This record gives sequence, C-alpha cells and structure tokens, in this order.
Amino acid sequence: MEPNNPRSHNYRGLVEFCGKNEPQALRYFEKASALDASFPDAWYNAGCIHWIAYQFTHDPAELERAFQSFSKAVAAEPGFAEARAKRGLAWLAKGDGAKAEVDLLAATREDRDNPDVLMGRCQLAVAAKRPDSAQELCTAALRADPKLVEAHKILGDVARDRNLVATAVDQYRAAFAEKADYAEARVALIEMLFHEKRY
Repeated sequence: MEPNNPRSHNYRGLVEFCGKNEPQALRYFEKASALDASFPDAWYNAGCIHWIAYQFTHDPAELERAFQSFSKAVAAEPGFAEARAKRGLAWLAKGDGAKAEVDLLAATREDRDNPDVLMGRCQLAVAAKRPDSAQELCTAALRADPKLVEAHKILGDVARDRNLVATAVDQYRAAFAEKADYAEARVALIEMLFHEKRY
C-alpha cells in the first residue's frame, strides 16, 4: 500500500468493510480524507459506515457524522448521486423533509435509475404518506437491485396497510431471506400475524 496515496487507503478501507471490519475500514477512509480533503469517495464511504451505525443505534452523533461526511462528498463532487441521496436520507432523519427533497431531486437528475436514489425517494414518499408513490419507487429500486431489504420491508408495510396480508407476508419474508438479522421486517411480520390471529 502506498502510504501517501488516498486512493490506496480508500481501497484498503473497502477491503476491510467487505470483511465486516468497520472500525478499521473507517480509519482507512479517514486517512484517505486527511490526505486529500477533496476526495469524495472516502467521505462517502465513511458516511456509509456512520449511517449504518446510526440505523442500528439511533445515536444522533452517528447521524451527524454521516450527514457531515455525505455533505463533504457532495461538496467535493456535486454530481455524486449516491452521496446526495444519502444526505437526503440524513436530512429526512433530522426531520427536514424539504431539504431531503432538494437533495433527492438533485440526485434523481444525476442518476434517476440508481437504487440508492430510488430508495431515498421511496423513503421520502413514506414520510409524506404517499403509499402509491412509495410502492412504485420501491418496485423500481428492486428491479435495479433485487437484494434491497428495505424495499421489501416498505412494500410489506404498504401491503399491510391495505390489508393485503399474503402480499405483506411475502415481502417481509423476502426481506429477512436476504438479511436474516433484519429485525424490523421480522417484527413487522410477527406483529401483523399476531394482529390477524395467524400465529
């Protein structure tokens, strides 16, 4: 590894991330950013680690770290659709739907078929209580990436709210078939079956 090459550190971080060693991956991404503050990939990758941590812990500090990292990625490369989409989700988590929509619309202009962009818009539709739009966007996201567990979960929620029990069950099961430890889908399925007295 070249010690003063930010791309080398970023690559090493990706290797560690794929090996599920997030703390070491984060150190490599931070080193890459320190070597080149205008290197968007390193900021984006660090943001993804903080975003994952926020989703598991709901720690506001992790949300803020993710938001700052995605913002630096966007500042370094304004056309970085994935970074804009993730920052849009961070805005949504911070409670600012208007700023989330600005970022997600900008991301859509850059890459309308990107699964991250589609999922961001889907989650915005859920927050705005637009189930038809959420269903359409999640379906499109799954066409782009069939392993998106969040899309299955949202489609399950939409079907559940429409009392389409069999469809909801199929979507929740598809979510945790892809990710066995996806607790939100499993809990939603159990709650729905309990409510329907199908346990």
